[in-house]
Amino acid sequence: MGCNQSKTLKIDISAPINQHLQTTPNQPIDLAVLGPESWQKVCVITPYSDNESAARILGVEWDAENQTSIQYSDSITLLVFVEAQKVVAFAEHPRRYGDFTKVQPPCLGRAEAKVVREPNPRKPEGVIFLIRSQ
Repeated sequence: MGCNQSKTLKIDISAPINQHLQTTPNQPIDLAVLGPESWQKVCVITPYSDNESAARILGVEWDAENQTSIQYSDSITLLVFVEAQKVVAFAEHPRRYGDFTKVQPPCLGRAEAKVVREPNPRKPEGVIFLIRSQ
């Protein structure tokens, strides 16, 4: 891993996502307005991922194991912002504030980075899964 990747910006995007889900639950969340200005794609890294699985998803090596708790935690998903084959920012998003584990494909370009609440007729007050907006 290159030394330049050890200074990846950790950001907090959970508050605006949670607020959006509480105030406008039926409207898409536009991830393009979150994170640094210059990112090109955002990728979801799911619980228990290691560096190898993160690299497969991101298309670039990144030290997720040492910069995050994703390898050992099932309470978060990582939203990783990539620009020009470099991770420029990441967020450890608590799954209780919107679960991104069902987003497919796991990486979305900035123009298509919109997610919506997945309908859950069995338990609407339960986990809020977020899926790609069509």
